[in-house]
Amino acid sequence: MDTMKTKRGLVFFVGLATSVVMAAQGSAVPLFFDGFEETGGSDALFDHWTTENKQGWHYWHILPGGGNPGQCMRFEASNIDQDDWLITHSIDCSTVSSSKLTITFDGYYTGSGEKPILCYTSTYNGNAAQSNWTALSYSLGPNQNQWYSVAEQVIEHTGDSLFLAFHYQAAANQGLYFLLDNVCVKEYKPTTTYNYVDSSQYVVFASNEEKAADYWQEIAEKVDGWYLELCSYWDRPGTPPLFNPTQKILLYLVDEATFQAQKESELPDWKCGYYTHDKRLVTRVPSIDNTVYDGAYAALVKNTLGQYLLSNHLNGTVGAYFLEAFGLYYSGFRPAIVDVQQVLNQLGRPPVLNDIANLEDYDKPAQKILAATYMEAKVLQDSYQALNPGNEALWQQHVHYYYEVSEERRMGLHKPSLKFDFYCIPRDTVFLDTMAYTLEALYERYTTLFELTINNRFNVILYPDKATADGLNGGSYSMGAAHGGDNYTMLSPYLSENSMQAASGGLVAHEFWHVIHFHMRPYNGYPNGYFIMEGMADYMPVGTHDMRTEPDLWKINQVFYAFSNQFDRDPTLKDIMENPTTVEPYLFGQLFFNYLIPSVASFAEVKAFFLGRCDWSVFRSSYEEIDKGYIAYLKRLANYSPKDTLASLPFEEAFNHFDHGWTTPSYTNQDNWRIDDNGVDGGFCTRFYTTSDKHVPIESWLISPALNTAGLENVVCSFDYRTYGDSIGLDVLITDAFDGDVKTVDWHFIKHIPKQQITPWENTQDITLPVVSDTLYIALRYQGSGEQHQQMSIDQFRVDTMAQVSVPLVDDAQHITALHVYPNPVNETTMAFFVHPRAGWVNLTVYDIQGRALRTMLEQVMPAGHLVVPIGTILQAHRMNSLKPGVFVCRLTTESGSSAVKVVVY
Repeated sequence: MDTMKTKRGLVFFVGLATSVVMAAQGSAVPLFFDGFEETGGSDALFDHWTTENKQGWHYWHILPGGGNPGQCMRFEASNIDQDDWLITHSIDCSTVSSSKLTITFDGYYTGSGEKPILCYTSTYNGNAAQSNWTALSYSLGPNQNQWYSVAEQVIEHTGDSLFLAFHYQAAANQGLYFLLDNVCVKEYKPTTTYNYVDSSQYVVFASNEEKAADYWQEIAEKVDGWYLELCSYWDRPGTPPLFNPTQKILLYLVDEATFQAQKESELPDWKCGYYTHDKRLVTRVPSIDNTVYDGAYAALVKNTLGQYLLSNHLNGTVGAYFLEAFGLYYSGFRPAIVDVQQVLNQLGRPPVLNDIANLEDYDKPAQKILAATYMEAKVLQDSYQALNPGNEALWQQHVHYYYEVSEERRMGLHKPSLKFDFYCIPRDTVFLDTMAYTLEALYERYTTLFELTINNRFNVILYPDKATADGLNGGSYSMGAAHGGDNYTMLSPYLSENSMQAASGGLVAHEFWHVIHFHMRPYNGYPNGYFIMEGMADYMPVGTHDMRTEPDLWKINQVFYAFSNQFDRDPTLKDIMENPTTVEPYLFGQLFFNYLIPSVASFAEVKAFFLGRCDWSVFRSSYEEIDKGYIAYLKRLANYSPKDTLASLPFEEAFNHFDHGWTTPSYTNQDNWRIDDNGVDGGFCTRFYTTSDKHVPIESWLISPALNTAGLENVVCSFDYRTYGDSIGLDVLITDAFDGDVKTVDWHFIKHIPKQQITPWENTQDITLPVVSDTLYIALRYQGSGEQHQQMSIDQFRVDTMAQVSVPLVDDAQHITALHVYPNPVNETTMAFFVHPRAGWVNLTVYDIQGRALRTMLEQVMPAGHLVVPIGTILQAHRMNSLKPGVFVCRLTTESGSSAVKVVVY
C-alpha cells in the first residue's frame, strides 16, 4: 500500500469516452509531494517551500482544519494590491529518465477574481523577480466553495532541478480566497490504452486485461453497495462528504507489466492492488496462491476500496498496517477460531501491534490472522466511525473473550439478519430472533419517520455478564452503550427478571435510537445534549402517548415544588435542560418530545433541529412559546395544582394513577411509591418496593392532596394495606400546610402501623384525625433500614367526615393510653405520642437511668385527644450541649395516670 498522505477530497473525472477506448496517464514515484500536514508547536512550518512577499500585507500560510479536512495552504483576497510568491525548494530531477514531468494539486476558491499563477523554472536564486518563469494554464473547476483535483499539467524539463511556484498577484479587491493542497510532481509515463471501459453509478472501470468484462461483471452489482456502505459509516452532519457522488472513482484492472510500471512505491510482492494520492485504484488479477485475497477479484477490490475510503476519512494520517488490517476485515476475511488459538500458542503471549506492523509479512497466515482479529476488536468495540490506530489492551481483551475462553463462554457472531450482526455467547442465542425482529422493525420506523438513508450494517454485542463487559470496555460498564452510528452493546437479556421481554424491551429500543441518532448528530454534539439525546431515546420506541398512567409523574411535582420553594416561580425549559443531576433528563426529555411531536413540530422539523445543533428557529413556534407550552403540559400531566386548590370530602383514591395531586418525596434512596397492578380488588394500587441493597436508611413519603376541612373538628381516614419483608413500618401524620418540602413542615404524628412479615390485604379501620384549620394533608411515611426486598402496598384510601363530631377517644376515660416514642433510637423526627382521655395537667420529662430529671418536654394543661410532642429535636439540641449518648427514661404523668418508655440517644 502506498503510505503517502491522502486528503479527503473530490474525484474529478472528465471525458469518459462513449467508445470502449480510454487513455489514462500512467503513474510514477513522486519526485515531490506535500499535503501540508507538517506541524511545529501550535503552528505549521514551511518544510518544503520558500515565500517571498513583494507587495501587500497578506501572505501564504498553512491553515489547520481548513476547508479540506486536515491542513492546507491558504491565501486570502485583500482590499490592497498583493504580490506574494510560494516557491518549492529545489526538486531533484536527476533520476528522471524522461524529459517530461507532470504536476497535480487540489484547489478550492471563493470569489471571481484572479487566481494564483502556476509556474516553474530550473533556476531560482532566492529572488523570484530575477528568475525566468514559465506559466502553466489550469482550471479550478466551475463551482466555488468546492475542492477540485486539478487535471495533470505536463511540462518539458531536462535539468537536474526544478522549482515550482504559485504566484499570487492581484490588484486590490481583485483576488480570490484560495486553498491549495496535495501538490505533486512526478515523472511522466506513457499513457496506457484501455480496451474495456464501463461504469456503475459511482465507479468508472477501465482495463487492458483480456477478460476484463468477466472481472467487471463479478463486482458490477456490488461495488456501488460497498461505496455507499463505507460512506455511510463515515459521512456525518456538519462535515464534508467523503466524495461528491456526481464524480466517480477511477478503478483500473491492469496486467502485471502495467501494474509494476504504474505503481507509485515499492510494494510487497503479494500486493495486487493499491490506491494513489490522485484518487485512483489500481488492481491486477490476484494470483491463485495469494493468501491475502484468496484468489478473488471481488475481495481485492473491496479490500482496496475500503483502505482508500478509510484513508480519506482519517485524512491520510494513519499507518499502512492499520489500513491493511481494515482491508482484510472489510473484504470479509474472518479467521477460524482454531487458527487464532494456534497463532496465540505460537506467540506464547498476548498479541501486540508490532506483530502486525510489518507489511512484508502480510502474505504469511499468522500475520493475516492477527491483523483480522485486531480490526475486529476495533470495529466491535470502537465502531467503524471511530476507527483509529492503537489500543493494544482492547485487542488483547477481545482475543481473550472471543477466542481463548471455553466454548460456552466464548463470544462470537451467531446471527446475521438483514441489517444486523449479533455477537454473544451460545447461551444467549435464544434471544436473537426476538431481537432481530424488534430491531429490524425499529430500523424501519426510525428511518421512515426521519427520512434517513443508512447504508451501513449494525453490530449488536450482548455481554453475558458485567465482568465480560468491564473487560471488553476497559473499565466499569453500565447497562448499554451506543457507538458511532453502527454499533451498540448491552448486557444480555438473560440477566433480567423477564429475559424474553428484555430482548424486545426498552433498553434495546433506547440504545438503538442512539445508534440511529449518530446519523443526524453533528460531531460537536448539542448544547444540553444529555436532555435531548436521552429524552429522544426514551420517546422514539413508542412515540407520543398518554403519560397520565406513568408511575414517575410524581417527579414533576417534586421539581415544581422545589422551584416554588427556592425561587417562588415555576421552572423553565432552560432550567430543566441544564440541570440533569437534579431534574431527570430521561423522563423530562421524553416528556419534552411527547409535547413537541406532533402538536408543535413535525419529524422533518425535529430532524432539522438535530442537524442544526438545536436550532430552535426551525420550529413553527418560537422558543418562548415552546417553553411556555412545555411547562403547561407538565402541569396538566401531573395535575400540579396551586396551593389554594382543595379536594372535597369524601375523598377516595383507588390509585389508578397519581393524578389527584399526590406527592411522593423520597429521601436518602432511589426507591419510591409507584403505581402497581396488584391492587386489593385486582385493579391498581400504590406500592413501595425497596430495590436498593446498599443497607442505608430509607425515608419515603406518600402525601395526599390538600383536603377541604373547613368547619370540621375531626375527620376519619382508612385504607387497605399489605406488607412483605422485614422492618416494614408505616406512620400516619397530618399537617395543615405543605409546600412540597417535608423537612420544613410541622407534622403531627397520628398512628404507627407496625411491621409484619407477610400479610394478606388488611384494612386500618377508621383513623381519627383532628382538624385545626380549613386545610388538611395526610402523609404516609415509610422509614426503614434499607435491606433488600421490602414492600408495602396501599389501596382504597378514603377520607370522610365523622358520623358524630365528638367521639370519645378511649373507652376508659380514667386511664391514658400507653406512651409511645418513635423512631427510637432518637433522631430529629422522633415524636412522643399518646391519647389524653380528658382535659387536664400533663407533664412529660426525660430522666437519666439513675432517676435524675434532665429535661422537661411538656408541663401544662392540655385538651383531651391525640397528643404528639416533637421530642427528637429537643433531645438532639440538648445532646449537642450537655447530654451524653446513652439510655434514658421518658415519663408521662397526667391526672389519669402515668406511663414510661426507655429511649436511646446516640
